[in-house]
Amino acid sequence: MLFLISYDRRAGTAVWTEYSDADTVKAQDDRLDAETDAQKRGIPLEIVVLRARNRDDLKMTHAKYFGDEALRENIRSMTR
Repeated sequence: MLFLISYDRRAGTAVWTEYSDADTVKAQDDRLDAETDAQKRGIPLEIVVLRARNRDDLKMTHAKYFGDEALRENIRSMTR
């Protein structure tokens, strides 16, 4: 599974789009389009394509895209 994530650093919010593994080229093309659009509009977004089995796996490795609660949850689980 692929995930295209557009992350607004200022707001701490993310917009997610999911793709099958077979749609790698589409996901990368969409990432490039999103980056180009954000640059033209002057919007400071972090735009990435990540591969994972599911969103829960990404929550462990890329918690910032899920908001502060996910990050706190990860820190708690590491200190137990």
